[in-house]
This record gives sequence, structure tokens and C-alpha cells, in this order.
Amino acid sequence: MITSRRVLTAAQCLFDAGINNWVRPGSVHFVLGQMSHKYVGHSVVESFLKSPEFAYRLEDRPRWDMIDPSMIRHNWAILNLRDELTVKPIPLRSIENSELPPGTDGEIALAGYASDREYVLSVHKGCVAKLDEDKPGVITHWCDTIGESGAPILLFKGNDASIIGIHSSIVYDFDPQLGHKPLFGEAVSSAEVQTVLVKKLK
Repeated sequence: MITSRRVLTAAQCLFDAGINNWVRPGSVHFVLGQMSHKYVGHSVVESFLKSPEFAYRLEDRPRWDMIDPSMIRHNWAILNLRDELTVKPIPLRSIENSELPPGTDGEIALAGYASDREYVLSVHKGCVAKLDEDKPGVITHWCDTIGESGAPILLFKGNDASIIGIHSSIVYDFDPQLGHKPLFGEAVSSAEVQTVLVKKLK
């Protein structure tokens, strides 16, 4: 949550491949702090804003279960909630360092609900993340993740946390003997959405 009524996530999470179109906002429910059948807060989504550059229809993908690499920098969405939730928002932050290994400039972490433990918040601390000059707006990271698209890439400094990116996808290598091996993850940089926040969400 970036404000008491706004949530930052990956745009792909709002796409229904069954109808090859975006879901209706009112059909989306945001649940805060979910733990099995309990949760801290809940609200229906009134509307959402996504990058106009993000193309995710089936015909726009290299394969039905893949995202076009050029779309990763645009893979973000902001949910506008109907109800205000009592929670301390996490601010966005643009990183300028080309590389952020653990212990150098704070600590990098990815926090989300993995597909193998969907009701348990998983956190991988001490990751490495870097900005790739060949991929503007994209953060490459080496955080453990299984089906956590939309999870925040966090930068911790002391007792403060900020969002530097939103996890989008994993890049794999295929070995005929071992199968698919994850190499690294890619995330959209927070810098890609900050201008929109200033101009459109005042």
C-alpha cells in the first residue's frame, strides 16, 4: 500500500486470460494481511490505473504464458480502493545506484505470497538488485520468488522501508537434463510510476 486507499501491484495481475481482457475493477478485492481465513483489512477496488504502454493481450505475448520483455517496465498498476484502510503506507523510492548488494546501501528484500504458500507472507532478505542500463526502467534482482508477480522489492535502511520496484517475472535457463532453472528476476522500477502519481493521482 502506497497510501491508505492506493495499492501498487503488477498490471498483469488484473488481466483475465480467459476473456483476453482486463477484469472489471469491482470484481477485485484487496485483502490486507491475509492469513488463511483471517485478514487485517479489506476493500473492493473502485478503479485502477495502468500504464497505457502495457500490452498484455494473448496476441501481444511471445508465448501464451510469457510477457514480452519490452513490457516489463510498463507492468504496473495502481488500485484505487473504495475504503480507506488503517495501515502505514510504504513510500516509493527511485534508486540511482547501479547495483545494491546486501550491506552496501541498505538491505534489499522481496515480500509476497508465494504460490506454494499462498496464505503465508514470505520474505527474502539480503537480495541483490541492480539497474540494467540496457533495460531502462527495469530492475534485475536475485530474490527468491515463486509466483509472486506484483510483490514489492523493498529497500530497508534502519527502521525505514521504501518500494524500489514491483516484481514482474523470472528469467529461466533450460537444461535438457535438469529442466528449467531460474536465473534472475525482473521488476519494474518505482521511477516508472512516480511521474504518474504526481500528475494523475493528486
